[in-house]
Amino acid sequence: MVGSLSSLVYALAPLPFLENFSTGDAWKKVPIRITLLDSNRLEEGFTITGEIWNQQDVPISNIQVVITIRDHNKELLDKVFLETEPRLVESRGMARFQLNYYKKPTLIYGYQINFLDTQNAPIKHVPGFNTE
Repeated sequence: MVGSLSSLVYALAPLPFLENFSTGDAWKKVPIRITLLDSNRLEEGFTITGEIWNQQDVPISNIQVVITIRDHNKELLDKVFLETEPRLVESRGMARFQLNYYKKPTLIYGYQINFLDTQNAPIKHVPGFNTE
């Protein structure tokens, strides 16, 4: 028990003399973190509600959320492009997105979320805890 607790403290404690998850820079280098992701399967389709956090020191504008929907064979069924609200995500700020999808409900296997910038280049993201 004490060993587990000390490992947890070592991994997560924000102590300046320790290089660990909370003090390391590796997770900070990725521009976007998904902080909330909630999906509900419905008889006629599904809904997704999400929230992202801008981890950069500068604002990000016009982020496109790309939701790739797969069928029961894991083949591409559809691709949906969404905007975040607000469109300008301030440094350390949050934005939300939502999808209500009501096409081909019996074929849906699952989905994948990605992000694009204004030049349609992928934006790296980290899923956060219990989100993706």
